[in-house]
Amino acid sequence: MKGLQKRYTPGTFSLWGGICVDLKLCKKFNSTQICAQSIHWTAITLSSPTLQSWSTVLLYSCRSELLIQENLENLKKNIHLQKHSLGLMFSCCVRIDWKDMEVAVFKKVFPNVPLIGLHGDGEYGLNTLSEKRENLMHTYSTIFTILTYQ
Repeated sequence: MKGLQKRYTPGTFSLWGGICVDLKLCKKFNSTQICAQSIHWTAITLSSPTLQSWSTVLLYSCRSELLIQENLENLKKNIHLQKHSLGLMFSCCVRIDWKDMEVAVFKKVFPNVPLIGLHGDGEYGLNTLSEKRENLMHTYSTIFTILTYQ
């Protein structure tokens, strides 16, 4: 994680993921699917010469609709959406009561960007707009990532 963080420049990659409860790794042998191995966490970093990715971290203190909207609008004004875009949301299960509000605010700020999300018990993410190097693991937070490409 620290190696990734040292090489980071805005727009080149984002980190998104977290600790997932009851996530299973499944393999298919012939026509039989076996889901025996538990995965306790996953984090995805995406990078490509043609893909831009940006992410923001909504910390536990960012729970009001106004603060969430300010955070997402700041993200939007600092990125350029290209022809194809996708939003990813990973949220702490403690924030489940704010899920509908967070999704509604995201759709308000990014009306044409499809959003995929899930909840877990610990979040990995990078605030790509921040100049300071921060922790990549968070608690009680929501991580939004935008992927955009031609």
